[in-house]
Amino acid sequence: NRDQDVLRVINQLEQLISVTEETTRQKQLIYLKQNQVDKILQASDQLIASEPKEIEYVLQKVQMQLAANRLDEAASTLKKVIQDHPSSGKAYAMLLSILVMQEDVTGLTNWIKQVLPNKNISLEEVTPLIKQALASQKIQNLEVLYEDLKRRIHVGTSPAKEWNLAGYWALALSQWKEGQTFFSQAAKLDPNDVSTWQGLLEADRQDQAFDALIEHADQATTYFPAEPSLWYQLGLGFYSNKQNKEALDALKEGLRIPTSNNQMKAYTFALLGDVHNALKQFAASDLAYEEALKLDPTLAQALNNFSYFSALRKENLDKAEEYSKKLIQLYPQVPGYLDTYAWVLVQKGKWKEALGWLEKATSFPAVVS
Repeated sequence: NRDQDVLRVINQLEQLISVTEETTRQKQLIYLKQNQVDKILQASDQLIASEPKEIEYVLQKVQMQLAANRLDEAASTLKKVIQDHPSSGKAYAMLLSILVMQEDVTGLTNWIKQVLPNKNISLEEVTPLIKQALASQKIQNLEVLYEDLKRRIHVGTSPAKEWNLAGYWALALSQWKEGQTFFSQAAKLDPNDVSTWQGLLEADRQDQAFDALIEHADQATTYFPAEPSLWYQLGLGFYSNKQNKEALDALKEGLRIPTSNNQMKAYTFALLGDVHNALKQFAASDLAYEEALKLDPTLAQALNNFSYFSALRKENLDKAEEYSKKLIQLYPQVPGYLDTYAWVLVQKGKWKEALGWLEKATSFPAVVS
């Protein structure tokens, strides 16, 4: 057997010159062909034993354990690495990625709690994992850990990624003004990170700070002119400030950019419909809503606003009834949508039916539609 002959030669060579990275890789390639995972890992252990201070060899073993879906073994290996190399950001990042995959919320929280206060550990490599866990609500004790992170960051010493992480943590806790502060600091240090601008604009929008939203979105589009979401936010800021012509220009610019993100295009067309309506360009408004619904037939903003504005003008009432009925089927608990449907029915002379829906709409507790 040729593979066995090669392995025999490699073993003889290792006895002469010791185990090396190259001889280990050659053996592992043969074991991989034979699907012998245990022997692949044994070869890694021999290499690690030959260079016990070389952390990269241990992390390579972890990659192999992950490839074999041996998550618990990989986690155990990483915990030993962290014990021996407590400032290894890469080891922490790999461990956090495993805990995210395992949906181990308690373990994830405990390890993040170790990382955040320890300034000897760079957050560079762990930040994407922590942001992923934040977005998927996989972290406990958010407020306590947020305070740990805020104690860590300081103007003049903390890098942009730490300010960026603090910004996203603030968003997770609905701390819009602190988010604005943290993202602004991140943007000063590194204006070439699109996620920082996206976070800053979200904090502005949630805080209804539309002047700031316009200013920051305008800055963001100078760095990322081919990012449609930034033009959308600029258009939203202008529209919210009743600067409709400027909003129109921003949204059209965003729609000129090729993108595979149909959801973003749908949102943009829906907002474009609102802007055209505000400018009393009703045919263009209807067309924009229709374009939005081609991309997302369930988009509430387009279904509702097409129906509501059509009812106000007493136009397109059949289609308005179709869309508003679909809307309340999709969102039966939103009083504002029930009200829109009732208003369309009123305009069509269906008073009795409309009254039933109006009564249902007023029976709900007040909510934002």
